[in-house]
Order: sequence, then C-alpha cells, then structure tokens
Amino acid sequence: WGEQNVLRDVVRVIRMDRPFVLISRFQGNARDGHGNHSTAGLITQEAFKAAGDPQMFPDQIADGLRPSQPFKVYIGGVRENESWTLRIDPGEYSPWLGDSYANVPRLGLSFQRSQNSGRYTPQLGPSPSYYLRVATILNGASAPEKERGFFDGIDTSTAGLFKLLGESPLPGGDAA
Repeated sequence: WGEQNVLRDVVRVIRMDRPFVLISRFQGNARDGHGNHSTAGLITQEAFKAAGDPQMFPDQIADGLRPSQPFKVYIGGVRENESWTLRIDPGEYSPWLGDSYANVPRLGLSFQRSQNSGRYTPQLGPSPSYYLRVATILNGASAPEKERGFFDGIDTSTAGLFKLLGESPLPGGDAA
C-alpha cells in the first residue's frame, strides 16, 4: 500500500511544521474500523520515530529540512476501562469558538457529502475521549502516568519555547 511513501509524506510535514506533540485518533489496529484509519494510527507512531532521525529520508535533509523529534505521541480510541494517559472532553463549550470543540469539526464534516449526506448533527453535552501516550522523549518526571493536557511536561511559556528551540530571544523582547 505504499507504506514508505505515506511515511515519507508524513515525516516531511512533521519536519516542516515541527510539532511538539503528535496525536492520532486511531491506533493502527483492527479496532480502527478500516484500512485508512488503521494506516493513520500506524503511520503516526512510525513517523514519531522517523522524523527525528536524519538517516530517514535523507533526500528531505538534502532539500533543507531538519530532523524534528516531537516530544510525545498519543493514540486515541482508548476506552475508559483501559489504560489511558489523558481524558479530554471535546463536548465542553468554548467561549472562543462559541460552541463545543466537538461541534466545530462536525460542522466541517457536514460539507463532506460522501460520508454523511451533508447533515449537521450537533453533539450536546459531555463526550469524554481517552488517549494513551505511546511514546515520549521526556523524562519520567515530565511524563507522568496521568496527564491533564497534551502539552503537560513541555514548557510552552515564551522563555520555555526559546529554550526548547535552542534560540536566543529577540533583542528588546522579554522572554522571561
């Protein structure tokens, strides 16, 4: 199915965008429902390892991309009674969005006529989802068994971001 081609494309996107965290809704196994979903779960986990390795897809390095190792990778589709790292509730209302986090993508999906005939069905109320962290480069203290958010253990303050990126703050800027 062209696994290396798909992996190459995903690694390219990671090296271009340099995300701190990878999140796959799918696990890469039969539970995912069909091959495209399983592929997404599998490739996300493989790309986590490959993106930081300069020996993987050296043509990308020759093109000017740099290896980029995300700090963590999660898989979704985990059940409450299984081992999980993070519980989130996209059914919570967001004052910034004016709706729940779950309804924003539902609205987008309503434009995909092939999957649901263009219907918009808002989701009302709580809808907890569970994610398992399957890999991390953070040490144990920064990667607890249970987390409250995907960025737990990563210093996302302005000063922390400069430090993580190995960069100096801009002159006159306050990165503290």
